[in-house]
Amino acid sequence: DTVYINYGVDVESIEFADVPILLLFQMLLMQTGIEGEYTDVELDQQIGIHTGGIRVSLLIESVHQESSPDGLIVAEGDYFTTRLFLRGKSFTRDVDDLTSLMHKILTKANLDSQSKALEILKKKISDMSQDITQSGHRYANSRLKARYSVWQYVNEHVGGITGYQELKKLLALVENDWGSVQQRLLDLRTKILEHRDGTILDVTGDTQVLQTVQSSINKFITTLHGDRKLEPYRRHLDGERPHLWATAARERMEQNTPILNECFVVQTQVQYVGKGGKLYDSKESYSGAVDVIAHFLQTGYYWETIRVLNNAYGAFMVYMPSDGLLNSLSYRDPNLLKTLDAYNNVPEELSRAVQNISSGNKQYVQTLTNAIIGTIGDIDGPGRTPEEKGWIALLRWMKGSTEERRQRYRDDILKTNIQDFLDLASRLANRSNSSDFSVAVVGSNDKCQEAIDAGMDLKLVPVE
Repeated sequence: DTVYINYGVDVESIEFADVPILLLFQMLLMQTGIEGEYTDVELDQQIGIHTGGIRVSLLIESVHQESSPDGLIVAEGDYFTTRLFLRGKSFTRDVDDLTSLMHKILTKANLDSQSKALEILKKKISDMSQDITQSGHRYANSRLKARYSVWQYVNEHVGGITGYQELKKLLALVENDWGSVQQRLLDLRTKILEHRDGTILDVTGDTQVLQTVQSSINKFITTLHGDRKLEPYRRHLDGERPHLWATAARERMEQNTPILNECFVVQTQVQYVGKGGKLYDSKESYSGAVDVIAHFLQTGYYWETIRVLNNAYGAFMVYMPSDGLLNSLSYRDPNLLKTLDAYNNVPEELSRAVQNISSGNKQYVQTLTNAIIGTIGDIDGPGRTPEEKGWIALLRWMKGSTEERRQRYRDDILKTNIQDFLDLASRLANRSNSSDFSVAVVGSNDKCQEAIDAGMDLKLVPVE
């Protein structure tokens, strides 16, 4: 008898320049208590007593345009949705307490503590600094994506190296001009609460649970919106026009993440080597078969070359079909140029794979079969909890991901053949050495300087 509630408010009305303030607001909501009612400790106690947990997250997701068919078409990066979600769960008997706490957290969180803001920001910056050094492949991947897609730049602006740099600027502002930051936090909350169009309330549970909580949900809606007449939310509004942040984000994207090869220098003895970019252009049809071939290369060629022979701890090929992007990444890698050579040799390896599969080579045929099975497994996933099922269904609805589109993608996967290998080899041969692809490395100064000395065009960017 557990109910899961996702309450999302649209934050598109906020200026893009205030995104760092939005992140601070998000982090403060759960850690500062409720004005005139609970301290931060007391709020934690109330959540623990009455709920199975409440968390706050910022969702940034691309959406399919309404004008696009159900086919597999690369989305335009200017079309995306931004929601601040409060997500919680409780037993049905406690649903009134759950919704009351969620409402208070959003509307009455204490935003007057400079010391708490400093504490939160310092910890976040410290955690990100450590994460960049220990999981640099994720930041290299984020940087690659940010060069080719506006919505992916927004994500990098929030959680990538650009986001890290923005938080350090914000920390200095909180230290030196807390009054203006606090006022911006208060203004931001007012704007969110006044801008109720696009609010989403998603409830998950079995039939009996939903019937039991219906009156409580109705009361929650009244609390949120009063007597205002509510219109059904039209998801497709997100796909009818570019996001309001798109223009400003594109300007910052061109300034902060130009298409060039970068090495983000940190204190480390290993590298995280990324290369990738636009495999398909906007509005071009993409193929699910590429997902299979990425699995095939990752578990075969990359494993043998980058991991076994060249001693990296990991190597990945990441396909983002709706963005048209394909990135290769290494993890805790002693090399840089050797790894880039391995990436650059993928077209030749695909041609070799075609010859071996065509001739019935058992190892290659089995690797392809395993790749197909693994790709389908990744898409459909293992058994999921009710909470996960509800959240995934909500995301699919928000993105406009139809069952027809997903089935076409599965069909592509199951029908993968050697022609798909040849098509990908040709596409990579034409694009991987053009401005459609670029390099992002998180690594040591010595290794990156070694690559520059060898003739590579690589910009050194210290990360402090």
